Amino acid sequence: MATSAALANEFSYPTPESQRKGTCFVCGSQDDRVVVEDNGFFGRACDCGVVYVDPWPGNKALAATHDFHVDTYYAYPAKKRFAYLDQMCQMLLPSGSKKILEVGPGPGYTLQLAREKGYEVHSIEPNPHSADMIDALNIPNERAMIEESQIEDGQFDAVYHVDLMSHFADPVKGLQSMARLLKPEGVLCFEVGIFGGLSDRWYKMIGQVGYPQHPWLYSETALRNVFDTAGLDVVNMRKYNLFPGTMLSTFGMAFFKKLFPKPKSNSGKPAKPNAIYSLYGKLQYHLRYNVGRIVPSFGGPACCFVTLKPKQSALKIYDEETAA
Repeated sequence: MATSAALANEFSYPTPESQRKGTCFVCGSQDDRVVVEDNGFFGRACDCGVVYVDPWPGNKALAATHDFHVDTYYAYPAKKRFAYLDQMCQMLLPSGSKKILEVGPGPGYTLQLAREKGYEVHSIEPNPHSADMIDALNIPNERAMIEESQIEDGQFDAVYHVDLMSHFADPVKGLQSMARLLKPEGVLCFEVGIFGGLSDRWYKMIGQVGYPQHPWLYSETALRNVFDTAGLDVVNMRKYNLFPGTMLSTFGMAFFKKLFPKPKSNSGKPAKPNAIYSLYGKLQYHLRYNVGRIVPSFGGPACCFVTLKPKQSALKIYDEETAA
């Protein structure tokens, strides 16, 4: 478990950020074995289950001013993601609790579904290009990083995000910054990948992990330690095995990417998919959330839907099968 001293030490180096050595933010470890190389950075696997980037890319590299995803990343899973959020809200929150905040909503697909279901929706989106899209949907939005938000404490029944755990400069502070916005019986719901604590063969198969934008990869144990350090308890965790999708991206797209390069965006918004990547996005969605829900893990990567509550909250904790 991380201590406050270890967490403070990781962000107090006297050298410039661009010259920092990579460090595990959970336990302060350095110079661990390299398990992946990507875009000039090394991923080092700590015994606590975190794979950390080395060298540290600098906080500016993590600033959310450009979206590197293809639009299919947001569009295709939106219904599945909202269904989980809606189920947790219906099951856990008091009757009539309908005020939710999404952090980093991108084009806002999930927020639109929530609004159609009767939720009062709000957003925090620092990417100016995505923020313009949220404004066009007439959704209240604060243009800020979550750690710098000026929203008053205790405003929301649920705070939601997708895959931000690997993007935070300080994941504990990021979680705490979201948790402070919850009402006393509110919940924090999100999706997160489990890419730490794997065998070396898995990292060779995965190949690229998106450096420098993803400085942290987590095992499930590491995630739970981070949640605990942030003062949060797991209410529900639902896992999806990424083995089928990894096979597709490793072997299928290794060939197709040479013929059909991944769409890129120069506007700061998510890139629009061509026909090939629309098909690829649909296949990945099906393999990730439908096939991946029922096949064995084989010890490989996974993604999870997670619901957390502050430790002082009296909300009941459910196991995965109860809430499935």
